[in-house]
Amino acid sequence: SLVTAKYTVDSSNIEKRYMVTDNRADTTTLKVSVQNSASDATTTVYTLATDITQVTATSNVYFLQEADGGKYEVYFGDGVNGQSLSDGNIVIFEYIVTNKTLIHG
Repeated sequence: SLVTAKYTVDSSNIEKRYMVTDNRADTTTLKVSVQNSASDATTTVYTLATDITQVTATSNVYFLQEADGGKYEVYFGDGVNGQSLSDGNIVIFEYIVTNKTLIHG
């Protein structure tokens, strides 16, 4: 199943991390984009940072790490290592969730 989740960036969120809430999410299908604001539909696609030595202050990258319960969290750059986000930006995740259950024999 295709899942879409949206989060509005708020600088009062100290963690600045956004959860992929389903632990069955296939993170290889994760598409991350950032919309400028609710009133500006301009969207930029962000790619997974795979080589930190290639990331600059303006790189449109995201970072992915495993969190509790087998879920994943996405976070973005700080303006030094990757482009930072601004208040009002809208983070959009699209990913596939598998419905298959593991059968133990």
